[in-house]
Amino acid sequence: MKININDISQGLPGLTATSGKHLFEACVVCLNRQNHNHNGTKLSVYGDKKIDFTLTWDNIFDDQLDRTWADQFYATEHGAVCLAILLALKLTDYTIIEKSARKNGFDYYNPKTGTVESGGKGDIAMWMLDTDYDGRSIFPSQVFFPMASAKEGWATLAKNLKAEIDEEKIQTFNGTVSLPITPGKAAAVKIIDARGIESLKIIRR
Repeated sequence: MKININDISQGLPGLTATSGKHLFEACVVCLNRQNHNHNGTKLSVYGDKKIDFTLTWDNIFDDQLDRTWADQFYATEHGAVCLAILLALKLTDYTIIEKSARKNGFDYYNPKTGTVESGGKGDIAMWMLDTDYDGRSIFPSQVFFPMASAKEGWATLAKNLKAEIDEEKIQTFNGTVSLPITPGKAAAVKIIDARGIESLKIIRR
């Protein structure tokens, strides 16, 4: 099977052409730095069965592009997203790209000092996401316990309910990145830190 990496530059539902070109650049930079051939590079995907792909792309790599993407970690992250999207389009019937919500920290008001203080994601005990906030009440569709150990959080709930649990999903709900979402007109994120202090962030489209 063949994949032309240029295709992502046209954009997709949920991914603008500008964002697609951004991912394309990152992917080209990473592939060129590893001396891969733009006229045909083999990529093998392993799962239920092995599938071989041939990657091709316009070789736009030059000194300016190399310097633009000097941060290798940043380039690798976005280059990987580029290939993941193109592979998903080839291997599945999906055609729409959806962003996930990421929580890196929070701000809260400290009544003792009268100041606004910041907490890192390591201080988040629980956070919940309402993807279609109505402006009155939070009805979370996803709930996370980042500080929970293997025997806490969702694992404890599943044990108490004597329910079967998907270990991979349990790990996902222990993190600070949501599952893919389709947001409504507004989304709400409620955070509870290790001391029980609550914070609420509302994001409107």
